Amino acid sequence: MKQFLKHTARVLGFALGLIVILIAVSFVMTPKDNTERAGMLSERAYGFLAEPENSLDALFFGDSEGYRAFIPLQMWEEYGITSYVCNTSSQQLYLTEKMLSQALENQSPKYVFLETNALYRYAPYSDILMDRFSNLLPVLRYHDHWKHFSLRDFSPKIDYTHIEPFKGYAFRDEIEAVPEEKLDHMRPDSGEAKISRRSLNLLRRIARICREHDAELILISTPSTVNWNMKRHNRVQKLADKLGATYIDMNLLADEIPIDWSVDSYDAGDHLNYTGAVKATAYLGKYLSEAGLPDRRSDEALAAEWNENLEEFRKFLKEKGFEMN
Repeated sequence: MKQFLKHTARVLGFALGLIVILIAVSFVMTPKDNTERAGMLSERAYGFLAEPENSLDALFFGDSEGYRAFIPLQMWEEYGITSYVCNTSSQQLYLTEKMLSQALENQSPKYVFLETNALYRYAPYSDILMDRFSNLLPVLRYHDHWKHFSLRDFSPKIDYTHIEPFKGYAFRDEIEAVPEEKLDHMRPDSGEAKISRRSLNLLRRIARICREHDAELILISTPSTVNWNMKRHNRVQKLADKLGATYIDMNLLADEIPIDWSVDSYDAGDHLNYTGAVKATAYLGKYLSEAGLPDRRSDEALAAEWNENLEEFRKFLKEKGFEMN
């Protein structure tokens, strides 16, 4: 019995020591800044962490369709609306939930948009479990950060310094036309495309977080001949009705958003290019303005930063051969 107790004590002591080491290493590995060098997944997407407190009235989440389609600086120029695109490539809903919770620590958006293609991304349960464990022991998520160690990593102070000038929008100007036979992606169909139970549960969690923070959740489908069709539309519409959420399907708004698939996509209809994004953003800015989002251009401190970013964006566009309208 004594031998057993000694052995158990050794095992428990080893386990406790290992946990203490992992916690200590996790503290060092956890990003102290919102830069990729500090360990963040994407400087572009996580730039919201450096935005002034309660300065963003609309937030966007989901995968790459969103960061190619929405231009916050255009909505700022036209309506004085402040927004940020938090979309990442192939964003899983468990990451959406995490990023949304992070954003709400410092922001109080009136609207939270979720690009609906993310609902159809399958998330293996093992990935979700690993994400949950990584929240407890960040070393599991940021284990590669040792390559960029600095003295700052040993400090308890977290200071987000990277301000993303384009507010999460990712510019593309190449053109690849959609083949004519692919232009009927929204042909009538009464069927529904199934969404996994796992995705539905994660969406309910996201919706609950929005309600708890008095933010309206809006499901939005960006124009895409590759990713969207009526079966998906029908399922998302039914889901939105059940959640009591607004659903905007831009694929059905050809009059309001006149996408020309011969010139407005850079990859044959998967994503919008800049000219397509201008059209989608024009509609969305008008929608948000009419919904009552305030014009923030009278806030001198806020306007100074946004106008500086706007001028930087103008210069960037001019170098690319474009002018903002």
